[in-house]
Amino acid sequence: EIKHENQNTIAETVPAGFYQEQELVKLLLMYGNNEIDIDGLDENNNPVVYRINVAAFIIDDLKNDDILFKDETHRMIFDIFDKALDEEVLPKEQYFVSHENAKIAELAANLLSSKYKLDNWGKHEIKVKTEADVLSKMVYSSILRFKDMVIDERRIELTRQIMETTDVDDQIILLAKKKKLDDLRMKINKELGIVIAK
Repeated sequence: EIKHENQNTIAETVPAGFYQEQELVKLLLMYGNNEIDIDGLDENNNPVVYRINVAAFIIDDLKNDDILFKDETHRMIFDIFDKALDEEVLPKEQYFVSHENAKIAELAANLLSSKYKLDNWGKHEIKVKTEADVLSKMVYSSILRFKDMVIDERRIELTRQIMETTDVDDQIILLAKKKKLDDLRMKINKELGIVIAK
């Protein structure tokens, strides 16, 4: 009789936003070099479409909002892409899979492996939207979901501070900060099509 011990008896807890971070890292690894179209406004507030690579869009957007990844391995991959953008030479998938840091190599291998291969569907004349087909929307919504988690964490911390402080002036300042975060979260969730209760 062979007895197998269940190695997953203690459920690991992951920090808030971990999976959203990981999704952004996956997008960086898989599509960092790909270009996407982003709607924006020119200097005269006229609608314009900008072409930017996925890595630059993700890195610049998060840096502009002063949002960093919490997970160490995610942060290392983010930093590699950030430095590569400065040098204008983005690394390919193989760079990460064979990285000298075992954590980076393992994460890259896990995120880059795909269970399903969709390219055979064309033989059967069945149209299947792949991740690449909807890349722009996917990148944008992944960034918004990550920001929503970060903002929610900050809102919870501000609520705790408001309850702990006894100084009325400090409470007013904290309430104003929380109101800004509440408004920003509502805007993000509206774009994501999510209704949140106040």
